[in-house]
Amino acid sequence: RDVDLVGGSSRVVRKRKRYLRKSTEAADRQAKSHEEQNAECDRKWGPLPDPADLYTDSRSGTTFDRPGFQKLLQDCLADPQPPDNPGRIEIYDPSRFGRPLPNGQPDTRAYRRMLWRLEEAGWRVEFVTLERSDDALADELQILFHAYNASTFSVDLSRKVRLGKKAHAEEGYWIHGLAPLGTVRVV
Repeated sequence: RDVDLVGGSSRVVRKRKRYLRKSTEAADRQAKSHEEQNAECDRKWGPLPDPADLYTDSRSGTTFDRPGFQKLLQDCLADPQPPDNPGRIEIYDPSRFGRPLPNGQPDTRAYRRMLWRLEEAGWRVEFVTLERSDDALADELQILFHAYNASTFSVDLSRKVRLGKKAHAEEGYWIHGLAPLGTVRVV
């Protein structure tokens, strides 16, 4: 059992699980993201006692339909923790939990519903980059603020990437991966 110091008092944390997510499966992009997130979680909470409690995804956070996250959710719901001694889900940042974007718009309700499902089962979601205050309203507002910002950043980034690709194409560059063999740019 780990001892977690919260507000100067100690409480026993019954179980720990950790979730890491990067946005792509491409090995050359965000290559060390899982390792870096895990190292930051280790610094804050110490290494996980059981490697089976580590869940990872290499997918966009725009939906909660991710294999690692769904496995985490199933495992937590199948193993509810007592309210007076909750388990802890360790995540680097609220954006790594997810940033739901149905129809290209931030959906803080989906984010909040998923947090509530886990916390109703006795699993408290904690972040390296965001300290919880143990004030339910303040925590909810703070987490949702970060979730909304992550979602709007994702929408804005997609828009900028599309504009950049369009500008590159208009300049004669090939924008869909490697150019076909024998392609020559003529200016």
